[in-house]
Amino acid sequence: MICPKCGAAVAEGSLYCNHCGRKAVSRNVHPKAKNVLMSVLLITYGFAILTCFIVNLAVSGLLSWFYIVLCGVVLLFCATVLPLLLPKGRLLVSGLATSGMVYLLLYACSALVNGDWLLSFAYPVATFGLLAAWLIVFICRIRTNWFIKSALIALIAMVLTISVNSFTDYVFSGIPFDINIFFNNTWTSRNIGNKATAWCLIFYACAALVVGSMKAIAKRTKQD
Repeated sequence: MICPKCGAAVAEGSLYCNHCGRKAVSRNVHPKAKNVLMSVLLITYGFAILTCFIVNLAVSGLLSWFYIVLCGVVLLFCATVLPLLLPKGRLLVSGLATSGMVYLLLYACSALVNGDWLLSFAYPVATFGLLAAWLIVFICRIRTNWFIKSALIALIAMVLTISVNSFTDYVFSGIPFDINIFFNNTWTSRNIGNKATAWCLIFYACAALVVGSMKAIAKRTKQD
């Protein structure tokens, strides 16, 4: 398949052109394969819900932890089946639905144990992760080559790597947010993995940005 915008070859089944980012005209998904996948997922989800419903009633005489299972299954449905059902805007709608179900699942867990950690702990940590996920989705939609996209995603992963421990410490224990530990000479057992990963991501992001920029300049020069 040929991209109608830049003329580059696009692999069959790809949603976007790897060179210019344009949406591919052909989104061929074999109907039978799609229907089989949806049927398997729906049967699996339905079986899980029915089994947990019966077991929860049989053991407890009422529904309690079943709601956690229900929210978890609906979350999986939004992430796996819903994109197959929506013809347009599938990424946005399914992403919003999945994000909403994350909060609902946390609420179900909190309600079951009568916890007081929902607003103070669970929702802030979930929001931190979801914001990063949505940033990655936004980057994937940018019309540029995949070297630049992967570099930006690597930078987001780097920020998460160096900030997630400090952020969770702040949320759970009130410890001041501090990421300087990743830029000094201390390599403790607590930060050695994250610190090494962060520097690897930085080096990759720099290299990918250079390669991606060179490709973008060469492409623009060729078009001119």
